[in-house]
Amino acid sequence: DEDSSLHEMKDPMTFVTALLEERFCDMAIDCVLRIDEAQSEEDAQAVTNFLTIVENLVEVAPLDMCKAFAKVPKFLPWLLKRVRQGKQVDWNRMYASEILALCVQNTAEAREAIAKQEAVEKLLRGIAVYRKREPEASQEQ
Repeated sequence: DEDSSLHEMKDPMTFVTALLEERFCDMAIDCVLRIDEAQSEEDAQAVTNFLTIVENLVEVAPLDMCKAFAKVPKFLPWLLKRVRQGKQVDWNRMYASEILALCVQNTAEAREAIAKQEAVEKLLRGIAVYRKREPEASQEQ
């Protein structure tokens, strides 16, 4: 999102570097793991906000941020779980798949971690339900 405060900064890389030095990725993952987005709309919005922060940081420093997030042991498994969770497609599910794709595209560390978790097979099983079904909403198309 080009309207984010991060893009308005003169030197956003300095800010991103400071976040990396302070282990922001670890802290952010720990926080999002405590959120049960099924409890309320506010909790679901908190997950959306977390994913937006990740996306904005990745836009500024794709390689550095994807590496940093991929090194957090719980991040990629959380994304995989979130992508495969539930039968209904919702915004956070789609957003998590987008972030997962960004990480896998940008770093070998993420690709290796995904391979170790047999994630490709899990993702294929997760999308198999759509094979013979027409999309119900324009959101799924």
